[in-house]
Amino acid sequence: MNIIEFQNIESKIEDYTYTSFKYLSFEDIKNYEVKKNTHDMIIIHGCDQMTKLDEVIYACHDFDLLMQELNNYPNSLIKHIPNEWVQKLKALGFLEYAIFRDYWIQDITSFNDKYNQVLIAKLEDAKIISDITKENKGESRSFFGEHEDFMTTWILGTQSGLINMKATHPRIYLYKEKNQILGVALTCIYGHDHIKGPVLWMREIAVKKAYHHQGIGKKLILTALFNAKNEGAKRSFLMADDLNRHAINLYEKIGYKPNLEEQEINMLTPKSAFMLK
Repeated sequence: MNIIEFQNIESKIEDYTYTSFKYLSFEDIKNYEVKKNTHDMIIIHGCDQMTKLDEVIYACHDFDLLMQELNNYPNSLIKHIPNEWVQKLKALGFLEYAIFRDYWIQDITSFNDKYNQVLIAKLEDAKIISDITKENKGESRSFFGEHEDFMTTWILGTQSGLINMKATHPRIYLYKEKNQILGVALTCIYGHDHIKGPVLWMREIAVKKAYHHQGIGKKLILTALFNAKNEGAKRSFLMADDLNRHAINLYEKIGYKPNLEEQEINMLTPKSAFMLK
């Protein structure tokens, strides 16, 4: 896909009834191929670099037409499935891959805890940070950790997602004991023009496996909330997999509340052709 194709699709995506073309930048899918681009349907196909799975990004008006098209893409990841489709897809042999839900704190002004062990990452920390996230692969469905170059661009504020969101204050918080990094949290502040005020995004939290359940994640989050409050953020957002109960218990104890009305449902197409019923 070239940038012109991407911009063309981006400009008309809201014309479709259903789409998984959400939160995507050109960098995310520049190696994908546009398979179909018509008034009725858009199909983009490629390999998701994080999951290493084939992925189909779609936009359409009609469920049945999309299903006919997806027969050409066995064992492929489909994101942002509408909730009303889930039972139909399961009946066709689609498999649930992950369900991600938004969690919010709508007012962070009361957070006043800050921990001396929590510091701000420097460029030389990027590889260690990456290794800690990769060590936690599988703790949440569809979580694989991040590469060193991603950490570098986050620290520098040059990561494409940050730029697209017009985010400020990109940070990687480190929890250190005896000069050893034991936990990390990636954050930024976005939504500066929103009527409810800017949002602290807790993008990713990871702790070395040998130090799980010792309160490190909590200290990282509370320090990030305190600093973000002083930097103008009014609210905070994170996303969690429904099956990651340990993490969800921590988030809810801190004050994050789930959005029970919406979730990101990701599924895998069947490994062989399926019949519409």
